[in-house]
Amino acid sequence: SRGLGDVYKRQLLSCSLASEAQAQDVQWDKQIRIESDLRFRLEEKSIGNEFLERKLIPGVERNQNLLGVRLEAGIGDVKAVAQVDGVIFGYQTEIENIGLLTRPEETQPWRLDINELYIDVREFVFDGLDVRLGQQIAAFGVGDQFNPTNNLNPDDLRDPLLFGKLAGNFMARADYWVTEDFRLTGVLVPLFRPAMLPPSASLGPAAI
Repeated sequence: SRGLGDVYKRQLLSCSLASEAQAQDVQWDKQIRIESDLRFRLEEKSIGNEFLERKLIPGVERNQNLLGVRLEAGIGDVKAVAQVDGVIFGYQTEIENIGLLTRPEETQPWRLDINELYIDVREFVFDGLDVRLGQQIAAFGVGDQFNPTNNLNPDDLRDPLLFGKLAGNFMARADYWVTEDFRLTGVLVPLFRPAMLPPSASLGPAAI
């Protein structure tokens, strides 16, 4: 019985060492971002005539609090990426009736932005082929903020100070590396998403 106990302990030890070795093979990377953004509009902005007028009143323009988390986990040639931004607004600009004060989503709205949630596989099936599937941003071309050739992802214009920001979309992407410096890329986009505009965009139609 003592011999069997020693063998049993050795098996447990070998299993624990194997699990630790497998855990060490997984590469983790995490990033956490915390932001609080408070902006004021100092003067009234209006456009249009007396029949069709749009107006932005002075006061708090934005009170946004953000908690962003980005996680990467990779093992061998497979990598999974998730990037989520949780946004909470500390105010609501339009309360039409007293009944809306009983609804927290009206007085303190929130949202989740998921721009990246994909699996990336290198050397898929054969050498030189990389495949990425899921919510992602596929950037093409080179441009300073405005890039007319980069049109697969919608523009995220909700924050005018972040002009040129793109929103994620579900895609299937394949990159075939012909050489170390030259590759062929193909992207399948099942459904295109529209651009997201800031609240001040309502002034545009009134100017016509």
